[in-house]
Amino acid sequence: IDNFEHLHAYTSLLFDILRRSLSIHLLVTSRRRLNFQSVSSLQLGGLEYPQSYGSLITPQAFSALQLFVERAAHSRPGFEVTPEVLPHIVRICQLVDGHPLALELAAAALRDYDPQQLAAGLHYDLDILQTNLQDIPEKHRSIRATLEASLNTLVPEEKDAYRKLAIFDGDFTLQAAQEIAA
Repeated sequence: IDNFEHLHAYTSLLFDILRRSLSIHLLVTSRRRLNFQSVSSLQLGGLEYPQSYGSLITPQAFSALQLFVERAAHSRPGFEVTPEVLPHIVRICQLVDGHPLALELAAAALRDYDPQQLAAGLHYDLDILQTNLQDIPEKHRSIRATLEASLNTLVPEEKDAYRKLAIFDGDFTLQAAQEIAA
């Protein structure tokens, strides 16, 4: 069951199904925890990408680079990874933290930008990560739409904390978050 967060009120139904049959297993994706003792959680992050650029890096060595290059070939026929382009691809993967949807949207943006422009633009403009392809669900056509869908699942107190934490540019400590968000 994918994207269960908007059906969170039905978690007791999932528990009833599991309780009635030991042979049933459910795989559920959600941005919110189900909070049952019988649930095993696996937190997913981005795909693997290099933390810094080095001349020995190859796209085959990192799953984020592989996905970007594969999708780039669909967006821009004839796209080739050259030594001049590879550092920009690595930077794109770093900027999106290896997240698959962001990588796919970034590769789609190669229709309008070269990798250097894309890497430079991503640093300050998240709206580059969007597409108008009709065979992609609306909520996956832009990173902004995906983030807004996630924000809409938050309760008012969580939204308030999120707004306060938006002052941070990059990582921050728990102590800093507690001081800012109270």
